[in-house]
Amino acid sequence: MKEDDVTIQHDWAVVNKKDAIIRFSESCNNNHIRNCKFMNSNGSGLNFSSTNNSSSNNNHIYKCLFKNLGKSGLCILGPSPGYGPNSLNHYIYSNIFENCGLYKGASSALILDQVNSSYIFANYFKNLEFTA
Repeated sequence: MKEDDVTIQHDWAVVNKKDAIIRFSESCNNNHIRNCKFMNSNGSGLNFSSTNNSSSNNNHIYKCLFKNLGKSGLCILGPSPGYGPNSLNHYIYSNIFENCGLYKGASSALILDQVNSSYIFANYFKNLEFTA
């Protein structure tokens, strides 16, 4: 991590950092990520990062496997507080999160920051380093 990196609370994630298997930045809307495997990386599995002028909305992440990851499995970050609209209307369901946070123990399997009106249900969490 660099001195000028913008992090969310407790350094759980770095905003707009190239440390995920797949990273979407800027306005990333109306995507369906399904039946994917995000495995065996020191970084995160899937990351949606918003800048201060944009946000990601209406994304569906379902039936995916997030396993053996050094950081978070799935990370959706809206813009910094006070900058632009929050990220909205994500659907996260029927995913498996297993062995996440192996490298950065304070990384949660699922991180949502500056995100509103999203639906998270029927996910399975197993063998996690951090359970906040």
